[in-house]
This record gives sequence, C-alpha cells and structure tokens, in this order.
Amino acid sequence: MAKELLSKTPFYKNEYFLLSLILACGVALRIFHLSTESIWLDEGISIILSRQDVAHIIQSAANDVHPPLYYIVLHYWMLLFGDSETGARSLSVLLSALSIVLTHKIARTLFNKPTALLSAGLLSISVFHIREAQESRMYTLLLLLSLLAFHLAQRALHQKKTSTVLLVVLCNCALLYTHLFGFFTIAAQSIYLLYLYASKNISALEFLKGVGVFVFILASFSPWISILLQQMQYFKSAHHIAHPGLLEPLYALYSFDGSKILFAAFTLLAAKGVWMTIKQKKEFYFLSLWLLCPLLLPILISQFSSSIFLHKYAIVASVPYYIFVAKGVADLHNKFGKAGLITFVIFFSAVPLKNYYLTTKKEEWRQVYQHLSNQVKNGETIVFHAKYVKKNAFDYYAKKNQFNELVFPLNDKDIDSNNISELKDIIQEKKQIWLVISHAHDDHHLLQKEILTRYKITEHSTFVGIELYHIENTEK
Repeated sequence: MAKELLSKTPFYKNEYFLLSLILACGVALRIFHLSTESIWLDEGISIILSRQDVAHIIQSAANDVHPPLYYIVLHYWMLLFGDSETGARSLSVLLSALSIVLTHKIARTLFNKPTALLSAGLLSISVFHIREAQESRMYTLLLLLSLLAFHLAQRALHQKKTSTVLLVVLCNCALLYTHLFGFFTIAAQSIYLLYLYASKNISALEFLKGVGVFVFILASFSPWISILLQQMQYFKSAHHIAHPGLLEPLYALYSFDGSKILFAAFTLLAAKGVWMTIKQKKEFYFLSLWLLCPLLLPILISQFSSSIFLHKYAIVASVPYYIFVAKGVADLHNKFGKAGLITFVIFFSAVPLKNYYLTTKKEEWRQVYQHLSNQVKNGETIVFHAKYVKKNAFDYYAKKNQFNELVFPLNDKDIDSNNISELKDIIQEKKQIWLVISHAHDDHHLLQKEILTRYKITEHSTFVGIELYHIENTEK
C-alpha cells in the first residue's frame, strides 16, 4: 500500500525529495566561502590542540575551557582531510548538515510532514547556524549530540528496548564531554521524565529506571569533575562574557533569527505554534523544556555567579524554537497565505546571509601574516601581546622560526602597570619592533599612555580584531 501511494505522489511533492533539496541548499550555503576568512583565535585553539595525540589532547583540554571530545574527533578528521581552513571547518559543515536531517526526523515524529520540512528548511538557511557551521569549534557537535539525545530519549520511551537506552546513555555521556551546556540538555530530559511520571504517562518503575539512567550518565562525568571546577575559574576572569540581563532570552532568539524583521515574524509564528501545540501536552512540554532549559538555567546560574551564557552556547535551544515557528506556518489553512509566508521567510533570510558573506568578522591573521612576511626586515623583532594569541592564531600561518618573536606579558593576559615595563624593556633593547595587539585587556589604556605616545610610530595598520604597529626607538 505504501509503495502504491508513493508511486502516485509526484516526485516533486515527495517528502524525501523535498528534504534532499533542503539539505542540498543547507550544505551549499555552509560550503560557500568556507575558507574565505582567516582562522581566528578560538579556531586556532581547536586546530593547534587537535594536532596533538589523544593523550596530550586530553591533558591540554584540562587546561582549556571545554571538555576534550570535540578536539579528539577533530584530530582524526584532520588526519583524513588536513588542517587547512577548509579541512578543519568541513567537520562542522558535516555535523550541521546531519542536524538538518535529524531536525526533520524529530519534527516528523512530533507533528507532520509540513512542520518537519519547514523546521529543516529554517535550520538550513539560518545565518546563525551557517556561521557556526563555518567555524572549527564544538558547537555543531553539541547541537547534533543534543538532537540525538532528545530523539533517542523519545524512542526509548516508546520502544523500551535495552539497546535504545544504551544509546541514550552513550549519546548523553558524549554530550557532557563535548560542552558543559550538555548538562542543560540532560536537565530538560530529566524534567520531562518527571512530567511523564507526574501525568501518569509512565509507571513508577519506568520512572525509577529513567532516574537510574540519568544518575549513571552524570556519574560517567565524575573523572572530569575536578577539572571542571578548575575550568570554572575561567568564567570568573572572562572579559568577553557579559552578565546576562532579564531580556537575554529574547536577545538569544533574535540571534537565532538574524534580523529584526525575522525576529518579529518568528516571535508571532512561534507564539502561534505554541498555542497550536498546547493541547498536545506531551509534545508541548517536550519542546518547551528543550527550548527553555538551555536558555533560562544558565542565565539563572549567571545571576548568582560569574556569567556562563553566550548565545552560541545555547545553540540547542534554536531547534525547538524553529519547530514552533514551523508549526505556526504549517497550521495555516490558507495555501496562498502559507506560500506567502514561506516566500517572506526565504527572502528576508537572504538579507542577513548576504551581509554575513560580504562582511569580514573573523580576525584577519592570514592577512597579518602576509603583511609581516612582506614588511619585516632582517633583524627586526615581532612582539605579540600574550603568548596564547601568538601560539593559537599567528602560528597557525607562520612557519617555525620564520621570525624573531617575543611575547608580553610573559605570564599574564592583562596589561597592567607591572608588566607594561616588559614591553618598555624590549623597545629599549631593540632599535625597532613590530607590535601585534589582539584580545588585549588594557583597561587603563597603558599601551597608549606608556608606549604609543612615547615612541615613534612609523606604521599603524588595522585588521579585523588586530592592531599592528611598527615602533622605532629614536633614543637608541
């Protein structure tokens, strides 16, 4: 019967043909200009760290901010495809593409064909997801594993197979060792399990088995707990993580949308989708917890401690948001109105995409390297602000021992009255230097006061995220 129905459906209306088109569009948008921009600091950290063997990756990750799984996966990926911009970033392209397929699968299980296809379509053309898919960072792996975790948890509740439960455990364990926001995905699943028990959708025995599964998942992370406590010190000193306000969830949704007009439209459509889903209580609670836990829980934690919330960390919350939006569109009865809305979304999604492709936003380390290669004369020294910037960004492009290089501060990231003297001593010793400044934490503007106004600046070049100075010591 299924084959007979399939044969009567025109190929251009076939669900999997349409999904293939959506996937092809999503992959094309993620590949387009993949290597146009330079590797920036965070990507350089991923690549440099992943060049090591697995034992050293784990050791280095313990001194980083994030757990080691993504770096291990990237390590083996680069063995196959190299560590060029395209090679390293293509892993994120693949993971993001698989997320499009899995989003369709989950939405299809929860609702229907139109909602599933629209959900996948929104993800495929989202500038937020395309941006993350073009970076060699762990956020696309975080998303894919979260999608798998939610999908497998749903299957385990229906199928009650041991093999599915084992997959749930494996997927959630992998999630924790990818990014700490995996805890909020597990929180959403746990609260949903509690809801199912409270609403008598599962028995007490099934509930206790589920609790046991999540206890085991959390226990599997115990080897990393002591390291996690050390890594939390990073957030206490993180200058780039602003303290989230009460409206931060809305700002996060805005970043998922990419423009004000899409935010306005998607907010209304998502509200309609929520309203249409309320009567389907299990689906409503499932999606609502999936959406709210990665948004609200880290923001709540940030109110009582150092901020841990960035929009890209909450990438998991974007999918249920898109599903609610898709539900709002799919339940329109007027075909022309539905077609008009889809056209509207595609058209206004193209605007932030155009801006994204035409605007350079990543630090231009490739251009800095090329500029210095052409300008630095024999005997001149390049001084970098902070060793970690030189090691993880500039050294990605530079050949070993190609330049005479020094760093300051030697043992810190911040520029203060104590270590600015290190730079003064270097300038006093050398006739002329090149000074490379990026990610400088110079709250008291000591570079300007103590260096740039006291010595002769023969060149000042500005690159995205980087300042380059040629400084001459006229007193020597």
